[in-house]
Order: sequence, then C-alpha cells, then structure tokens
Amino acid sequence: MCTMTLVPQECGMRVVFNRDEQRTRPDALPPRLQRSGAGVLCHPIDPQGGGTWIGVNDAGVVAALLNRSGTHGTRGDAPLSRGTVVPAVLRARGISEAVTVACAWLALPLAPFRIVVCQGRDVYWADGGAHEPGPIHREFVNRPILFTSSALGDEMVLRRRKRLFDELLARTAGQPLEAQRLFHRHHWAAHPELSVLMHRPDARTVSRTQIDVRTAPDSFHVHYEAVPDAAHKTR
Repeated sequence: MCTMTLVPQECGMRVVFNRDEQRTRPDALPPRLQRSGAGVLCHPIDPQGGGTWIGVNDAGVVAALLNRSGTHGTRGDAPLSRGTVVPAVLRARGISEAVTVACAWLALPLAPFRIVVCQGRDVYWADGGAHEPGPIHREFVNRPILFTSSALGDEMVLRRRKRLFDELLARTAGQPLEAQRLFHRHHWAAHPELSVLMHRPDARTVSRTQIDVRTAPDSFHVHYEAVPDAAHKTR
C-alpha cells in the first residue's frame, strides 16, 4: 500500500514515496543518519519492527520496498519482516552489490513485496516474498516512472494512478518535478480509497518521503513529512 515515483534530473534523481498504512500502526520515526561499516545510511524507522520502507546511503544508492497484493497471495505468518530488507540493501557500497543483496531476499519467507534499487539513473526492481521470486528488471531512466500498490489490488490502482501521473506530466510540460509534487498530494474526493493521497476506514497515507540524490558532487538530501489525517479531507 504505497506509491513511489522517480524523476531523473540533470545530475541525479528525485524519489518521492507515499507510505500507506493501517490506522492501528504506530507513527514512524523521522529519518536519521546511521553509520554502518564504512558508510552512512539515512532512513525513517518503523517502531513496530525497527525496519524501514525507503532510504539512501552515502554511495548514492536508494532502496525502497512496496507491499504486493492482488493475485500474489499473502503470508500473514511470514517469520521475517519486510522492513528488514531495505536496511540490508543500504549497507551495500554500490549498485551492483545492492542488487546482489536485494536478490538474496527474494526467495525468503516474507509476505509479498517489490524491491526497487537505484543509483543515479540506473534502476532495478524485482518481486519477492510468498511466491516464486520474479525476474530482475533494469532500466536506465530518462523519464519519470511510477511504482504503486494497494490492498485493493495492485493492478486496480496502477491503471488509475499512472493515467493521473501521465496527465500531470503533460499538463506541466517541462516541469516534471512539479508534476511529481502535485501527484503525491492528489486526492479524488469521489474515490479516496484509490487516491495517491489515500484514505479508507482502516488505512490512509501516513507519510511522504522525498530523497534527492546528486552525482556531481555526490550528495543526498532527505525530506520527510508525516501526513495528518485532516489532510485527506482538504484535497
């Protein structure tokens, strides 16, 4: 239950991630810098499991995890938490090592997920969890791209959200970052359960994380904001 977009820039990438969660889940802790071996990681923390859903390291590697649903089955009894995948990937010192680490998690007994890993414009993604691990996809990104999921069914929300994203990109021609900003704040009053800024009786969009990675010089910036419940009623 999340939506992620990646927009390439002249010297890097902007990643924005809306996290959707059950209303009963405790609030996450904001991102903080952490040392791991020879590197530095930055990611928000889920206090329930101690893991995370998105983060970046000082090698410029971004990793994010989306839950999967629909026809993929579920594993409520999975002994491992999906929140442990991203921190493990972020300990890698480059994209090749990060992808290798991510692949090692694909066949483990977790609930279904999609892992996305990027460095610069080089983006990899694959599905794993409680089914046969899927193939590894790779794309050198020169256009905005979208990943999304929902407990209502991934394909159901993907069609609507992708159409909206494409419309906003066309409407703001030449300003893809503005389209990205509008997209992650968009709410359909008639269909709140399908919206990017989503809410249902049992779940809602709880936070938005923006990661900017520059490759010349190497640097990253993370902006995190909790989304108050009232925000869903004003869009």
